Amino acid sequence: MPRFLSKIFSVFGKILSPPLCVICRKFSEAEICPECMRLVIRAKKDQNRNSGLFTYGELYYYARYTGPIKELVAKYKFGGQMWLGKCIGNIMHDYYQDVFPLYDYIVYVPVSKASMKKRGFDQCFEIVKQISKKSGVPILEVIRGNSGKGRQSRLRRGLRKENVTGRFAVREDIPDETLYALQGSKVLIVDDILTTGSTLRECAALLVDICGCMKVDAMVFATGRTDI
Repeated sequence: MPRFLSKIFSVFGKILSPPLCVICRKFSEAEICPECMRLVIRAKKDQNRNSGLFTYGELYYYARYTGPIKELVAKYKFGGQMWLGKCIGNIMHDYYQDVFPLYDYIVYVPVSKASMKKRGFDQCFEIVKQISKKSGVPILEVIRGNSGKGRQSRLRRGLRKENVTGRFAVREDIPDETLYALQGSKVLIVDDILTTGSTLRECAALLVDICGCMKVDAMVFATGRTDI
């Protein structure tokens, strides 16, 4: 298509379907408009994001789980607006775009079967799908909700007692070559909301002790905690 026609279609597209803020739905070229952004408490990129909560590596978060961010998450997870996953993925990628080239793979925390049945989609997968698309870092679907099966038998006894509740397991259908590729790799595990940190610690334990990952960092969209 000639370039001038492409520009014409782009202009008409914006007229017929103008970009809107994902929170207030007012016109905005950005995912979150300046008015809503003033109410968002974002993380400081250069601060220590560990604080002992996630002992495996760095812990990144985009914003505090309050105000517009809490409203956005509610629309996404409980309002059936699956398309917001792409927007949240864009927000996370653009804020931490310099971080993603540090990793070989992205792994996400899967939803339970009950949540999947209720919502009809996996909110973390929709987020990381967009992050992967923009960053070029491939997704590996390694972790699953534990149904009593999975590659968990090789966990060291200390790790099982300290970090693993049995809620998650490494997927039993993962090809051996994928597990081999993970050995010595640097992985970023992504979740939507951070509360106690137990989910991230459990998944990280599986990635380190079963998959042999050399480094596992974590990233979430929002947290209500004030100690990180």
